[in-house]
Amino acid sequence: MVLDIETRPETGGERSDMNTNTMAQDYIKRANRCFKESKDAFKDEDYPITIRRAQECVELSLKAVLRFIAIEYPRDHDVSSAL
Repeated sequence: MVLDIETRPETGGERSDMNTNTMAQDYIKRANRCFKESKDAFKDEDYPITIRRAQECVELSLKAVLRFIAIEYPRDHDVSSAL
């Protein structure tokens, strides 16, 4: 599914206008935070958290790319049809 220029996500019962570029930028911001947390966990030798945060970083980065090019990604764990 391809998104329109503007999407209207549900947020706590109210609707707000947010375009795909803004959403993509938000995903990138969160991905950067996860990447920082991953590096910090690695320094602390907390390898399970390192891996978890790195995985989240990759997932959020991919979501950002898909949002930026206006492709709706599936809401389940099987993403093979979208790739």
